[in-house]
Amino acid sequence: EVTLTAGDTVVVVVGQEGIDGIGNGNCGGGGGGGTFVWIDTSTSLLLAGGGGGGGPGSFWGIQSSIHGSSSTQGGTPPTGNGYTSGIGGSNGLGGGAGTQSGSSSCGYCGAGGAGWDSDGGAGGQYGDNYGRSRTSGFIGGIANNNQTNGGFGGGAATGDDGRSNYSHGNAGGGGYSGGGGTGYPYFGGGGGSYNIGTNQSNQSGVNTGHGYVIMDKL
Repeated sequence: EVTLTAGDTVVVVVGQEGIDGIGNGNCGGGGGGGTFVWIDTSTSLLLAGGGGGGGPGSFWGIQSSIHGSSSTQGGTPPTGNGYTSGIGGSNGLGGGAGTQSGSSSCGYCGAGGAGWDSDGGAGGQYGDNYGRSRTSGFIGGIANNNQTNGGFGGGAATGDDGRSNYSHGNAGGGGYSGGGGTGYPYFGGGGGSYNIGTNQSNQSGVNTGHGYVIMDKL
């Protein structure tokens, strides 16, 4: 529950689901965008719900994405298979991108999801796949293949590897703090959440698909 004042302009951004992976069973998907509610005149954030991270392909037996978090911290994916996962953001910052040992340009690394206050980290070889924060319009990351993009609300896109029909690298979700990106076979980190209201009931994983906002007068 939040208290508003007559004349307040409330802005609502509803997060979009990330685009599913394409190619083969190695291929990951874009991160989900976060959902945000704030007062326009003061940019005072009221609520933020984190979007889920992009999930790995079916070859790896873990086909679902990781949910957004009910805490303010963005999720950090596991590290392995030659990749170092990006660290989930904290305190409203974006998540980091995945990296690969011995490579300055990891074509298989997903980008980081955006936070409330900053963009996510760019991953892969193409530099445009990170999620954008509020000041950048909460645009989802754009994959090189322009298909496995991140969801509106700051979700990140996959890393890709220069081929238009593959989507290697799993992306972080947008949220109050952004989720980290990684390489396959791991999922991207989910975005963090924020709630300034009273009588809170904060849960993770209660929604699939696009985000939504319901407002009731009490």
